[in-house]
Amino acid sequence: MLGIVFFDGIIQLVRIVQMVILGPRLIIGLREYHADLVTNSDEGTGMASIVFRERVHISTGSGV
Repeated sequence: MLGIVFFDGIIQLVRIVQMVILGPRLIIGLREYHADLVTNSDEGTGMASIVFRERVHISTGSGV
């Protein structure tokens, strides 16, 4: 009985440590990873420009 209470207390302590330390560390790690992706990407300078054309009516013939 005492062993069950002891291990239950250990599990609760581990859960608190996980929420307080590992959770924020995961969020910070993901933010750093995303910042590296944005910084190292060439999308801003290497993107091809999109050209918008005017709509022109094209006649397909009188039978249509």
